[in-house]
Amino acid sequence: MSETIQHYLADFKQLQNIKKDDWFSKQRQSAFNIFQESGFPNTRQENWKYTDVKPIAKNLFSNIANSNVVINDDEIDAILFKDLECIELVFVNGTYSEKYSNIKDLPGNPTIKNMANALLSDKDFLEKHLTQYVNNDSNSFTALNTAFIQDGVYINIPPNLVLEKPINITYVSKNNSNIFATHPRNLILIGENSKATIIENYIGVDNTNYFTNAVTE
Repeated sequence: MSETIQHYLADFKQLQNIKKDDWFSKQRQSAFNIFQESGFPNTRQENWKYTDVKPIAKNLFSNIANSNVVINDDEIDAILFKDLECIELVFVNGTYSEKYSNIKDLPGNPTIKNMANALLSDKDFLEKHLTQYVNNDSNSFTALNTAFIQDGVYINIPPNLVLEKPINITYVSKNNSNIFATHPRNLILIGENSKATIIENYIGVDNTNYFTNAVTE
């Protein structure tokens, strides 16, 4: 087993211990088994012939979300669209920030929440939909994301609802002394005759060395 796989395995075991009572643990394990077997893709594979991911594979990123990173209001203000009236979800180093987000008083009662809360409150629905629209077997980055799901966005818009305000999703990464990876998972379901504009932003602060492995389904 390579040093890289050993590193990710150690982080995965730590996460599984933290989430040992999580209903999603079996799906995590299955996805990690796929990643452990396939590893990161290389240029000998047809789909990755022109994309060398060695700079990602050689770094031993920490994969456990750190919610203790300090980020100030000025840094956030410089990132967000000041003049945009929107439904706002902000994540700092992979963890949802209620302070900088605004998902209250939504017209038409759509479900818009962060994935960590949804995994607790919407278990029955997510069991039917989460991971159903992507293929862990065909992409090791997707498998890695599924194994390390900790947060992200869950959006479910009922039929015949048009959201006038865009949904602005911002993932902010800031160095906390260790190089780190985040694995945001976004699940977006739009009902028949409904409409929404969704903006995704991935931004690093202060030349942070980080790896964002996001999956939207």
